Amino acid sequence: MGRTYVHRSLAASSLCCVLILACSGSDSGADGAAPGPSGAGGATGLGGGLASGGLGGKPVGGGAGGAGGAAKAGAGGIAGKSGTAGAGANAGSSAAGAAGSGGAAGKGGTAPYPPPICAALVLDGKEARAVAPWIAPYDVAGALTVEAWVEPLSFPVGAAAPIVAHWDGATDTASYGLFLQPGGKAAFFVSSNGAATSGVSSAKPLKTGVMQHVAGVFDPSAKALRLFVDGALDATLPVTFKAPMAVVGAALTLGNFASPTAAQQSLFGAIASARVASTARYTAAFVPAYPLSADPSTFAAFALDAELSTKALDGSSSSNAAQLMGGAKIGKPASCSGGGGGAAGAAGHAGASGGAGVGGAAGKAGSAGASGGGGASGGGGASGGGGASGGGGASGGGGSSGSAGKGG
Repeated sequence: MGRTYVHRSLAASSLCCVLILACSGSDSGADGAAPGPSGAGGATGLGGGLASGGLGGKPVGGGAGGAGGAAKAGAGGIAGKSGTAGAGANAGSSAAGAAGSGGAAGKGGTAPYPPPICAALVLDGKEARAVAPWIAPYDVAGALTVEAWVEPLSFPVGAAAPIVAHWDGATDTASYGLFLQPGGKAAFFVSSNGAATSGVSSAKPLKTGVMQHVAGVFDPSAKALRLFVDGALDATLPVTFKAPMAVVGAALTLGNFASPTAAQQSLFGAIASARVASTARYTAAFVPAYPLSADPSTFAAFALDAELSTKALDGSSSSNAAQLMGGAKIGKPASCSGGGGGAAGAAGHAGASGGAGVGGAAGKAGSAGASGGGGASGGGGASGGGGASGGGGASGGGGSSGSAGKGG
């Protein structure tokens, strides 16, 4: 857990908080299957093939009726008569097989963490900052949560750099703020009187070149300060006061103080999405959201993703935009690499196959030719014509595919 701090001044020891941070069956019902083999004496042709499950087979004709067997040669007799052609087969029922039930939806993949962030307030480590002029909601009268996604490229030297702060840097009159300290630890400070501060800092320095989420919570009902890093509770501190000091006129700033002195350098890196709300939003571990959207308790919500030349828009009901100053701009943070989507969801289970369409009735076999009388060998009786092929049963409707899993 981090350490507890009580200060008179932010100067070199002020702490800084961080972190804005598919299956088909065969194409047809076996194409009516293979034609039936010639039946001895006109064996029956096979009927229409069964449609397969999965994607429905196309309707096809039934197999041809088997050819009538050749008449046996008469012993020196007259040629046997041709066999009578087999009667055509009845067409198969046109009813489609019942559609298979849909497959179960695949589970969504796990979203990447940290999320891909490619727009942020880019800060040069000198005078760059965003300044939202004072409005009354900034002076809260109770619970408070200050949070941001932040990506430091290096750590401050000498003095802590504000991430998000309601603090008069010129007079060092404190109210509340998240800071990045020299050495890289994140910190959250709150003052009840403008001078002395109570604060908590992270147990370890933040990572450089990586977006991280940092949140400071002032919870007077629980008499506690809490600091979270990437959703994990990192430090706590008991407190007894009921509200931060009201500092009328003091701006809400990101990256630096409103009017920094030579010793007060800006954060070097980027801040992506920042939010301040009059609620103790977090009490236990959570998964940080991006972007940090406004809700009824929010009085400042900077998405920091609109590439405007002079302003950082406030998405809360306050609509109090912050002016970009000292070279600050909305751009790509160093960690941006295009960002991949969430892992693909597992495929849904295949739907149950549709019932096969009813096959066409087999064609009747042609009658065998009558045997020739005795005598000279008669010509072989012509084969009985094969029964006309039955219309193939309509293919069973394919089972509908499982819904694709949602992206992370």
